[in-house]
Amino acid sequence: MSPIATPAIRYAVLFISALTLVTSHSVMAQGGGASPEMRAVQAVEAVLRTQDAEAHRTFISEYLDTGYVATMGEAAMLEHLAEMGRAVSGSNGLDIGRTPDGVQMTFSGPTTTTISVQFASDSSGRIVSLALVSQDTSGPSREIDRRLLAVEDLGRANGDEALVAFAQEHLAPNFRASQPLDRLMQLLQDIHTSAATAGGVTVEGTPQGYRISFRGSQNADVLVQVDDEPPHLITSLKLETEIEDEERGRIDPISWDNLEARLADEEMAGFSGSVLVVHNGDVVLSRGYGPANREAGLPNTAETLFDIGSVPIDFTRAAVLKLVDMGFLELGAPIARYIAKVPADKAEITIEQLMTGRSGLPNFHHIPGVDEDYDLSYIDRDEAVRRILGLPLLFEPGTDRAHSHSAFGLLAALVEIVSERSYKTFLATHFFEPAEMTHTGYYGDAAFAEDAYAVGYDGSVVGRINIPLYWGQTSWLVMGSGGMVSNPTDLHRFVEFVREGGLSSEMRNLFFHNGVVAGGTERGFLCMFSDAPDTSFFVCSNAHERQGDHASSVARALAQMVRG
Repeated sequence: MSPIATPAIRYAVLFISALTLVTSHSVMAQGGGASPEMRAVQAVEAVLRTQDAEAHRTFISEYLDTGYVATMGEAAMLEHLAEMGRAVSGSNGLDIGRTPDGVQMTFSGPTTTTISVQFASDSSGRIVSLALVSQDTSGPSREIDRRLLAVEDLGRANGDEALVAFAQEHLAPNFRASQPLDRLMQLLQDIHTSAATAGGVTVEGTPQGYRISFRGSQNADVLVQVDDEPPHLITSLKLETEIEDEERGRIDPISWDNLEARLADEEMAGFSGSVLVVHNGDVVLSRGYGPANREAGLPNTAETLFDIGSVPIDFTRAAVLKLVDMGFLELGAPIARYIAKVPADKAEITIEQLMTGRSGLPNFHHIPGVDEDYDLSYIDRDEAVRRILGLPLLFEPGTDRAHSHSAFGLLAALVEIVSERSYKTFLATHFFEPAEMTHTGYYGDAAFAEDAYAVGYDGSVVGRINIPLYWGQTSWLVMGSGGMVSNPTDLHRFVEFVREGGLSSEMRNLFFHNGVVAGGTERGFLCMFSDAPDTSFFVCSNAHERQGDHASSVARALAQMVRG
């Protein structure tokens, strides 16, 4: 096949952020941080992605040169912004190129639109010209983006039936026929595992097609080729990891009969973490394995604290359902009922759509080039809400499905707004304290001593010691979907508390999915557990690098044991 033309590097907004920028270093301020020009470029993208007149007036006041506005007139300028906004509507990618007196912004999607931005010569970052240079309405970008988004959304696939549905809808018949069914299903299952635990996702055009890179607790690249003829079905999928296929997940099975002995074997082989297992309603195992701190010689125990990645999504879901129980929220109500100044394109998004991946919001709201770390750079709640509400929608709410960490960030903000209490206080009052979850907290939490934490190994290192205590306070880049610590003991207590009355029976039916929850970070941590009644497992590891490594293999073997 001949690949669809694409920029050499393309960060797709539908996978990352409305403010994703690919910039030259000359736009950036020296020594880090954003220059006035960089901030202006970000403001241009944000204002073009909203039709809110008040936002347009604020942009004119804060970023446009007064002489430029005076020459054109405010009314004409407002119409000019609206016209350019309509031109870039539906775009899901953005490339930035430097020009002698500014930048050129190329928005890609159903159309390719180029906007020229020129700056004043006094380094103030004031814009002296905004012009729509060109618009190309040809190209299959929208359909291809739908295929790529479906690959990422495999992280939400629930069981073999969902994987089969993906194959039937998105894979070309010739590709399906060329693969033995068991091999194809294993490939889709492996992609599902990578996508489910990803903390960041990027899309890069390659000479052969596209590379989807999942980064987080399990690093993996998926190579995707699409047919150059409509409907642009996927003609090839290949998963790349640093572990060869024959080595991936090859540990001996774990059974109820050999549980303790097998985990002891895996500890000797290098497994490090904490495990709790429930069988027929009884806790049959709860203990630590391997070192929590290799350098200090501290062992993992049942009380050791681990970063739990995106597992706090379940805490946010529980908090929202509790507010429904209390009569403060309605799942079918639009967010504009509870949040002020919601842009028109998002005003009808419902609480339920935020919780079920049907909001249309992209996955993340960090800003590359502004936020040094997409997890740890601190922003407050108001900034997070502003960014999230400024994101371009991937699709009209309710018409499709795409996992969104940002949606859970907005839900966490909603918990605060509606309850008039902080997110942390609400969770503590209604879940953590009554469930006696004494080992659950947040990044930078001084309530826990240094030696209470497991050190993250085999991933990236942050801080004096690679533990959440030294990662700064939890940012609203991840509040509601990450930024927390816990352990198998507390996670088991949480699940049981919810099951035994923490939520009403109606809300419990919405909360539990009787599946496997997975989370983790690229800083060496993995967390997996099942929420099925009576028989379940909970695993946290502090020696984790990628999909198929020892930690994830042990967790998968335990999942297979409890699920039969």
